[in-house]
Amino acid sequence: MNLPYKAALSVVVALGLLTQAHAEAGITSTSITIGQSVALTGINKGRGLEFRRGAQAWFDHVNETGGINGRRINLVSLDDAYDPNRAAENTKALIPQSFALFGYIGAAPSLAGAKFFEPAGVPLIAPWTGEPSLHDNKLVWNLQGTYADEARAAMKHMAAMQLHNIAVFYQDDQLGKASLSGIREAAAANHMNVIAAVPVNRDGSGADAAAQKLLATPGVDAYFLATAYSNASHFVLAKRALGLFSPVYAQSAVGSDSLMEALHQHGDGVMVTQVVPNPTEPTNKMVIEFQHVTKAPYTYGAMQGFFSAHVLTDALKAAGANPTRSGLLSELRNPHGFAYGPGLFVDAQGYRHVEISILSKSGSVID
Repeated sequence: MNLPYKAALSVVVALGLLTQAHAEAGITSTSITIGQSVALTGINKGRGLEFRRGAQAWFDHVNETGGINGRRINLVSLDDAYDPNRAAENTKALIPQSFALFGYIGAAPSLAGAKFFEPAGVPLIAPWTGEPSLHDNKLVWNLQGTYADEARAAMKHMAAMQLHNIAVFYQDDQLGKASLSGIREAAAANHMNVIAAVPVNRDGSGADAAAQKLLATPGVDAYFLATAYSNASHFVLAKRALGLFSPVYAQSAVGSDSLMEALHQHGDGVMVTQVVPNPTEPTNKMVIEFQHVTKAPYTYGAMQGFFSAHVLTDALKAAGANPTRSGLLSELRNPHGFAYGPGLFVDAQGYRHVEISILSKSGSVID
């Protein structure tokens, strides 16, 4: 039986409203909105600003070349100042408007956000943290490996240099505690000893006193820093003032570019574990595109954001003309992965490679 025109129109409208009611937020016929809580001010702003700069450069390039199956990428970034409470509030504000969340900076903000994006079923893609529990979260896809992966690379490097007694300067939160656990495990596997470990507050209060306490430890062969760059710079400057020559290692969470800027020429020789390719060496497709799309300076922080954004858009494109959140996660976890040239392959486990870079007097980072 044919329905009268008005009745048929009512059915169409009702079906449309029903479809909209069940549609996932943040995606329309013309755009995909990606939400980000990120440190744009405060003690970790260097990492946040550089990450966002690299990510936005890639999203702008994608939009200028037709978008993702005709949809523009809209990155909405809210400043959390590296404060987990603000990250939680930002996450609550972002969820209703975001198809996916992206690029949170640090363990504490990411974990604070998880309390809200998990129940809402909104995925978090490529947070800049090695927090191990996020690797077990079904709604999180991690580009980088864990803090333990970085600790293993650093301890292997130290062992090759016959450095056996290690002292650790760690942030007194999930970042530092998870890192310390990984360092102890990796040190034991390499027949090394963690002879001292001193915590430092995330907000930097008491950093000088904490540094002096650790530096008073006798018999240290090398120091490892598991904290943000502001605290790390206090430690390195205090060590220089005392004339101590034991080498200093730091994990990628320190933000090598920001640490280098804070220390100027005093950062010479500090070694940093890196979880993305060297942004100054165009040896693969990712770095070549990075240098073509992003304006100098070519920093590790910007590379992290660019790399993360690139993989996100590649997965969105692979998810088809009408991507869903589950489809996006399926593409990111596809064992076939994404290849970006020799030695640069991203699969379901992300990019787990770790290398060591060295800060130089000239204010550059070298391998």
